[in-house]
Amino acid sequence: MSRIKAVSIRDFKRISTLDISDCDRAIVVLGGRNDAGKSSALDAIATALGGGRLIPAEPIRRGADKGEVSVTTDDGMTIRRTFAKRDDGSISSSLTIRTADGMSPRGAQGWLDARLGQHAVDPVAFLALAPDAQAQRLREIAGVDVRPLDTRRAAIYAERTNIGRDGAREKGTLETMAHYPDAPTEPVTVSPAKPALVSAAEILDELGRATETQANADRAESRAREAADDAARKLDAANVASSAVADLERRLSEARQAQLLADTHADGARALADLAAGDAEKVRAAVIDPAPVRARLADVERVNAEARAEAEAKNEANRSAADEANRKREANERRAKQAAKVAAIRADYQARTDTLAAIDAEKAAMLAAATFPVEGLGFSEAGTVTLDGLPLEQAGAATRMRVSMALALAGAPEIRVVLIRDASLLDDDSMEIVRTMAEERGAQVWLERVGDRDPGAIVIEDGGAR
Repeated sequence: MSRIKAVSIRDFKRISTLDISDCDRAIVVLGGRNDAGKSSALDAIATALGGGRLIPAEPIRRGADKGEVSVTTDDGMTIRRTFAKRDDGSISSSLTIRTADGMSPRGAQGWLDARLGQHAVDPVAFLALAPDAQAQRLREIAGVDVRPLDTRRAAIYAERTNIGRDGAREKGTLETMAHYPDAPTEPVTVSPAKPALVSAAEILDELGRATETQANADRAESRAREAADDAARKLDAANVASSAVADLERRLSEARQAQLLADTHADGARALADLAAGDAEKVRAAVIDPAPVRARLADVERVNAEARAEAEAKNEANRSAADEANRKREANERRAKQAAKVAAIRADYQARTDTLAAIDAEKAAMLAAATFPVEGLGFSEAGTVTLDGLPLEQAGAATRMRVSMALALAGAPEIRVVLIRDASLLDDDSMEIVRTMAEERGAQVWLERVGDRDPGAIVIEDGGAR
């Protein structure tokens, strides 16, 4: 470890000539009025050590053509950086390093950077940074950047929030939807009932048959009466013949023959009459009364109207039942789809929750593996610096200064030099913290403070030491 022992500055910014020797102590205070050159001196040291990224836009003092900064460490190393104006007005810069054994390493700036550490931190300037800038410096020092995880987490958290809101809305919709356990799973169709209509043609056929049987019976009775009349006439003729027998003895033989013949004819006629009477009785028995049939025919429209009305009522009832069953089935299908939608949203929400947990675990692992200069340092979900889980800005002034000094000394560089501008902002307690931490860690702190009241301060007046 080494500290600065001497500094020589020529024509750099506001300084014309400044030589500081025997300054290899823990605290070096540069005092003086505002614009006296204190900041230029610190810039010169920073430029000599840090190189290109710290060289100001106009390093050469106005009126001069070249400038130089030389830093000597307590282990015998000399770091010399020179500046010169080119013909085109641009500035050239060169770095020369010579070690205690007289060697000049190649790649001088890289060799120097390896001994300075990667991060230059001004403790006071660090505390004045915005929270996001503080976090960036801490990420650089600790070598851990959880911002991509935080960005991803914020996006997924927002997605999960939207999903949760959608899920709550869809669940509410599901809870308001009717469910019918007894509803059919397939659509219900209705086969229309057919009315039991009466055929007028059939009744007319039946009426024709009935009329024909009536006519047949009438004809049979007429034939029976004609046969009876014929028998009566023939019987009268037999009686006349019998009466004439007595008077006509002489014609007896003939009369008896005639009588025999008449009797025979009469017997045949009576038999025929009996047969005709039997046939008439049978036909009469088969007679169908046409009156009820005529009544039914007259009432056929009413009967059919009632049958149609009854069928339509049955059809309407069946359609209503089918419509109700289908309504319930469709309601169940909609509810099932809604339940599936809610389940999918719930699964999506859980997937986001699992992803958030994985991101949190990955972030915790990264932070656990990172090496922070101060125990308890970390990052909030918003990406700002925290100490023991609370924002760093909420810590006390002394605590924040200790943290800032620890960051400035992080990495244990070989050349432990810390530059603090605006050190006038530090009170006595903060100054003591800086002094103690510098001595404990073998570091050297250069501070810029307005005035000349600090014991041992190097007071700068008009670009040179008093």
